Amino acid sequence: MLLDHAIFVIAVATWIAVLGVVVILFVGTARAEGVDVAVRRVATERLAILLLLVAIIVSVASNSVVFIQPQEVGVVSSLLLPGGYRTQQLDSGVHLIFPLVEQVNRFPAYLQNYTVASVADGAPSGSGPIAARTQDGQVVYVEVSMIYSIDRNQVVKIYLDWQDRYVSDLISPLVRGIVRDKVSQFSVDEVNSDRRQELEDEIARALSTDMGAYGFQMKRFLLRNIAFSPEYAAAVEEKQVAFQNVTRDQYRAQQVQILSSAQAAALERLGAALAKNPDVATLNYIEKLAPSITTLLVPSNAPFILPLPTAFSRAGAAPNLTVTPTPFGQATATPTLTSLFPTPVTVGTPERVPTPQPLPTTSP
Repeated sequence: MLLDHAIFVIAVATWIAVLGVVVILFVGTARAEGVDVAVRRVATERLAILLLLVAIIVSVASNSVVFIQPQEVGVVSSLLLPGGYRTQQLDSGVHLIFPLVEQVNRFPAYLQNYTVASVADGAPSGSGPIAARTQDGQVVYVEVSMIYSIDRNQVVKIYLDWQDRYVSDLISPLVRGIVRDKVSQFSVDEVNSDRRQELEDEIARALSTDMGAYGFQMKRFLLRNIAFSPEYAAAVEEKQVAFQNVTRDQYRAQQVQILSSAQAAALERLGAALAKNPDVATLNYIEKLAPSITTLLVPSNAPFILPLPTAFSRAGAAPNLTVTPTPFGQATATPTLTSLFPTPVTVGTPERVPTPQPLPTTSP
């Protein structure tokens, strides 16, 4: 557009120069010789005539030269042709047209975005999400975006059919109709599942076919979001919570079952061990004794299980005693506590405790 703008600026400057020369000649001559002479002089002045011709030529050139940008494509409407338009579009570059009888209509050849959503992100929008009904009668609200472009070879057809109204009169109703038609072939659970990609692909194929018939190329279709009615959303959430509760209960039941099986197996192994060696119970009993126990009273016919080194070390003396195990029922002596532990040392004189006196009795 730099060339035609430059020619237009030159044409305006030339007309300003012509007007300036005419005014100067007319005013100067009118003051000196009168208005009639000034008019004749302006009409016959070579400089003024030359500037006028230059201005006319530049103006015609500015309306004859058209520059089409690389991201544009043009359609020429003409009074000279029977159909009123040129059948060949104007691609990017410099072109010549007949001024005053032909006009160039420009169309964008770059990628365009059409969005149907609650917030359209600045793109042309179709006034909110598409309300569509699924196969099982549920209402869903669909938000989509589509990237498309004009087919350069069919721009003349678009000009004849839609002019610059193709977004509101073609793209918007086409997208909404196809989305509703394809959503109606899926149930609400399928729309909310992994079949959503299948739904998106079917919408994209249908849009590509229909838009191609009108001279447009669909480049990419995006299924932005699918919103459900509040009632269905609450039902899905309730179902999901119930499923999570069932899963949690099943997990707990499995844990209890595993623990029970483990305990049963342990008891079975313990029973087998006791059957082979009854002393296993005594060993288990010893292992469960608290480490702080130093004195233990056991029956005379029971084995001696006191940890002697630990007990004697805590008592502060080591006994000179040899313990010889004897069969039950044949022991000749029973160790006493005085033979195992030394007599405690008394420090100082202990305070005497008074002997309690009997209560006086009275005769009846």
